Order: sequence, then structure tokens, then C-alpha cells
Amino acid sequence: MPCSSQPFEKSAPSGRRRLDSSAALPLHCGMSEPPRITPKKSLERAAREARLAKALRENLVRRKEQKRAQARRAVAQSQRTDPEREPPA
Repeated sequence: MPCSSQPFEKSAPSGRRRLDSSAALPLHCGMSEPPRITPKKSLERAAREARLAKALRENLVRRKEQKRAQARRAVAQSQRTDPEREPPA
């Protein structure tokens, strides 16, 4: 079906537009060609992706260090338990 710029059919009750009619504009009409990305936009996108990748790596390193610190605190806490609270041997 060729693309046309005809408006949607308005014969449905209460002014609603029918999307299942042949007069409805197909959604693929404007998508016949891939988007044109200029060299400037390409460089901006690459820089953004590099920043995001760096931020993700830094976040992962930070979260791993937080997890290690939490584990160290848990070990230290378990080593200095109160003798009165320990179960009898």
C-alpha cells in the first residue's frame, strides 16, 4: 500500500478516528529511509557513549569497594562479639 498523506477517516461515532480503515495513515510511511546522522552528531554520540561507559565502570568499582567495606565491617563485628551473648560451648 503506497503511503499517502490523507487524514484519518472520521466516520466513526463521536468523532473518533478509525485506525483500522484503509484511509488510516500507515505508521511506516516516514520510515522508508534510515535516519541521516551527521558527522557532528556521530562524534557527539560516540563521546556520550564513552562518558556513559566510563561512568558505569566507575560506578561498578565504587559499588565493589562498598561491598568489600561492608564485608570487612561484618567480619570485624563478628570478631568482637560480646562473650555474654555467645552460646555456651
